[in-house]
Amino acid sequence: MKQIAILFFAALCGMSSFGISELSFGEPATLANHLLTVNAEWRYHSGILAGRQNVELFSSDTERIATHLNTVIALIRKKTHENGEQREIRTLLMNQLEAYVVMSEFPENRAKPYRVPVFIDHRGVHCAVGYLMLMNGFGDLARNISERDNLIRVRDIPAEMLTEWVAFCGLTLEEMALIQPGYLPPYAWTSYGEPFSGEVNDILTYNGTVYITGDFSFDNEQTALAKLVDGVFQPVEGVSGIGNKLEIYGGHLWIAGQFGNFDFAEIDENDSVILRETGLSKAPVGYTLLAHENFLYIAHDASGFVPMSAIQRWNGEQFELIGTGESATYALEWHNGKLYAAGEVNNIYDAEGIPLSVASWDGQMWQQAGDGIPYSVFDLLSNEGTLWACGQVIEGSAPAFGYARMDGEIWLSPPLTSWTSLFYGHILEALNDQIVLDIAFRGFETTENGVLIHGSVPVWNMMVLGSLVMPFNPDPSLELLWAYQLSSPVLPVTQNHVSTNALHFDGQKLWAGGNFGNSGLSDLKRIASSDDFISSVGDLSVETRMEVFPNPASDNFTVLFQQGEFSRLTIYNTKGQAVNSQQIDMEMNRAFIERAALPSGVYLIQMEGQNPVRKSLIIL
Repeated sequence: MKQIAILFFAALCGMSSFGISELSFGEPATLANHLLTVNAEWRYHSGILAGRQNVELFSSDTERIATHLNTVIALIRKKTHENGEQREIRTLLMNQLEAYVVMSEFPENRAKPYRVPVFIDHRGVHCAVGYLMLMNGFGDLARNISERDNLIRVRDIPAEMLTEWVAFCGLTLEEMALIQPGYLPPYAWTSYGEPFSGEVNDILTYNGTVYITGDFSFDNEQTALAKLVDGVFQPVEGVSGIGNKLEIYGGHLWIAGQFGNFDFAEIDENDSVILRETGLSKAPVGYTLLAHENFLYIAHDASGFVPMSAIQRWNGEQFELIGTGESATYALEWHNGKLYAAGEVNNIYDAEGIPLSVASWDGQMWQQAGDGIPYSVFDLLSNEGTLWACGQVIEGSAPAFGYARMDGEIWLSPPLTSWTSLFYGHILEALNDQIVLDIAFRGFETTENGVLIHGSVPVWNMMVLGSLVMPFNPDPSLELLWAYQLSSPVLPVTQNHVSTNALHFDGQKLWAGGNFGNSGLSDLKRIASSDDFISSVGDLSVETRMEVFPNPASDNFTVLFQQGEFSRLTIYNTKGQAVNSQQIDMEMNRAFIERAALPSGVYLIQMEGQNPVRKSLIIL
């Protein structure tokens, strides 16, 4: 089976693990506030912060972290130390840290949905403190700390682990804690939330244009449909109401929702609107659509009549009723020659009137699909011969199922321990054990690089809104890719439902829509896109590594790398001057470097070729 790289885009409430709400690096603010964002340890140095009231903004978080480290270096250099030998070592360490800043290759946070320290990342890049250990013969200590808890703060490292290191380096625990920055995941999103207000429920590209549907308004005029024109979303007239789902059928765009006495709308290439009535209800609500071969399958609520829900199909001329149930159907999918339907528990009846939870239709009758799922299901996906379902992860305060695949006659749900320990547990940690109301996967989206899954995490607390992206495989293993947190101060958001309702890949960009925050709380309000996110997804399992040994080196040294990936090796001194540059044979996987007349010091080794540039430091 083809590997499914599932990515989770959710909304959560939480603060930086450092206790400071996240300030965007591009937001004009005092240097003191930027420093506090990178490392909350600065709050114990109010005198220093008082002199950092100049307003700054940065081009990247990397630049801001470098400024933080340079500020710490200057502070430590001003301090004197009674022990002459350790004074020399402290000077050496600050020289090494300056070289580290010059390289500016910092760890990536792929572990938590907010800023945290990362001792050694998945590429082998060390944090500032871990790097100092590595450069001075304490590399094993750095690895031991990383293996014990890779996200640990220096203040929380057991004292017995640091005894020899502290005795050698002469740095105090407070100084090391101040050096250690936190890191955000490396993905950026662009907001398209203005000029409308409301909530986006679905996104789709039709005739090369991105359309959105939901419950929103432009200049206080309510509409259920808008399209992107010259970088701005504009309303499509004639569709007043609430839209839930978009689909393309017969060359036209269709919407399921609630539009007065109509639950479906058809839009042609000129944005002309035809409202469709199924005839089952005077106040219908359309939930989902599925185009397959010559039919458009629709699921809606036939409120006011018995039964309460219905599934029909449209052949281009008329509707045909093919299924009924007592609760809403949210998902339709065609898999292995059958139509599958899922939603709330008991969403469809079989031939004898028995309610089913996740059902299949073979063109004649409805049957239970596998052994059913006793929780709300919000989407279905047929992928590489496997049928997947997603829905409630946490219902109330108890685990539900999250996502599952059908294997023969049963639904297999991955162990919740991996999910709850990495994500749900971190939410509780951030909320100080406050109440989590609901966690759910809302839907799937297929891209050229894998399958995406999105959802919501509403909570009850005095916290700051945020959202995240997380990939995992069906095994499951989880790894954080991207987190977005707000720069706003802590505000009350009691019973605030924050959700990512839709993901859409248009062939170039990944679009996310929903409700990312209310009036002024978030820069990403209703819809956003990311260019670098998708390109990075394909590289998740491909890490081109380089290793340098021995390091430190008293004489010659060797650089190991992946064969066929690099064509040039360059060595720079701390002034940025190239002191050695040579072509690399693409058939080789190592380069032997002669020290020659290079003086003692710290040098940057840079490898260039087909893959992204790789860098490493060596001490001679």
